[in-house]
Amino acid sequence: IVTVENSTTISGPSLSTGNFLRLKESFGEAPDLAFDSGVSFLQGNYRISMDLLFENTEYYHVHFRNGVGSGLAPGSQVIADIIFDDHGMIELRSLGGKKVAWYPIGETINIRSIFNLDSDTWSVWINDKQVVDEMKILDGYLGSVVVGFEFSSWKPGCCLDGIMQLDNVRFEAVPIPSSFILLGSALFGIMIQKPGKASNRSS
Repeated sequence: IVTVENSTTISGPSLSTGNFLRLKESFGEAPDLAFDSGVSFLQGNYRISMDLLFENTEYYHVHFRNGVGSGLAPGSQVIADIIFDDHGMIELRSLGGKKVAWYPIGETINIRSIFNLDSDTWSVWINDKQVVDEMKILDGYLGSVVVGFEFSSWKPGCCLDGIMQLDNVRFEAVPIPSSFILLGSALFGIMIQKPGKASNRSS
């Protein structure tokens, strides 16, 4: 279930960014939102950033993949992954290995990642603290970001009630001659005017 909310429409902690997307999983459904730049890149430096808030511990993810402009099946190239588990741990994974961090519940988490496609590395900051420093990534295309839930219903008594909030997803060239703001009504048909239901894709 994906809805458009703000701090007045839900009880408890919320993003302070105005209207935001709220994703909630249910049995047999692990919703994903895929943001595609429409172009896939092989060279240059790109910054992908977003604001997240998790209302409880769960298995969440942010996937970085090739996009529709790569000439390959969208999502077929695994560039990097950020996985959030149900114990509050974050795993940041790519070809070069894995780094570990931790995430709080009910607090804004700003993720900022820099992809250097010339050296095939990525760096990541979480709330301005660097947690990945130029770790190797696949020599492939970058053009898509997928935010959502891992399938976790295999674990009895666990993980069917995840709720996350999402806003300010951006895909930018660095330095920035242009900016692809991926979360907005003009690009995705989600008219963020008042709280209500938005469309979603189940993975």
